[in-house]
Amino acid sequence: MTYNIYNKLTTLFRNNNHDKLRVLYELCDILESYEYKDYNIENLNEILNFLVSKIHTENDSKLKDQISEAINLVFMYQQVNEFNFDSIILVLDNLSEFALSNLLEVLGQSNNASYLNLLEQYKNHSNILVREAAYNAISNLCSTI
Repeated sequence: MTYNIYNKLTTLFRNNNHDKLRVLYELCDILESYEYKDYNIENLNEILNFLVSKIHTENDSKLKDQISEAINLVFMYQQVNEFNFDSIILVLDNLSEFALSNLLEVLGQSNNASYLNLLEQYKNHSNILVREAAYNAISNLCSTI
């Protein structure tokens, strides 16, 4: 069983912010759905690459927050076999604390010890949400390497 939301996502992202948010909420609902928990969503890598490209180019902070939430949920509920985590690092400095915390959590799923130094830098961040995400990501990384 698969679910293909990629076409809807790419189509609605040509529209206004309301449509973009609507399709992002739908994607998040699908990712958190019990119905799809045992199945990877169709075009998962394409969805991830699309979302990361949009988090780089979108200016609206609410959209960036929701994109980061969707990315985080993909890693939480789907089996991601290959992903270029370096593309996430490039955008970290331009995010709200909410989006930053989501993407730090994603880096914790990377199984890449080279991200430990980066994550360590966020352990003393002024925002508690970011600090907790950094600690969780470090813990996840250390348990898998």
